[in-house]
Amino acid sequence: MQEAITVHQLLEESLAIKSILAERFGITLETRLEDPCAFLCGDRRLLRAAPGNLIDDAIKRNHMGDKILICQRTSDSGVIISITGPEDINRGQDPDSIQEVLFGRRTILEADGNGLHLGMALARRIADLHGGRIDTVQDDGHTCSLTMYLPLFRYPAIS
Repeated sequence: MQEAITVHQLLEESLAIKSILAERFGITLETRLEDPCAFLCGDRRLLRAAPGNLIDDAIKRNHMGDKILICQRTSDSGVIISITGPEDINRGQDPDSIQEVLFGRRTILEADGNGLHLGMALARRIADLHGGRIDTVQDDGHTCSLTMYLPLFRYPAIS
């Protein structure tokens, strides 16, 4: 079912679920949500699952004591949600390998025998369904962020 939802609300719902997993793994989730009034339109359940899957993968690939940063900001073109780990959000996986899974050039099991990339592949499909995309961004040669771009929902102007 299509509905308008604030990105802040969407991420809070997703983080409420994932914070339990993070605590169990000894991982700290830090958030920086810049625009509490930005709206998306789509299937709430799927939109909540997309960043949740990326966060889930990041939690499982990092180590006790690590911190994962979840940021949200808006641009003229849409909402940007990034998930960044301490050194590499997907330890042992280079960004090219992650891109191959995200864009279907490799199967999940070819890239990662334990299937941890499944969440990324699902998140990419959800982003596609909502007119968005997911990219990897390598910041400084060590830090790899997964960044999801989704179009903003703008309420029609009332004349």
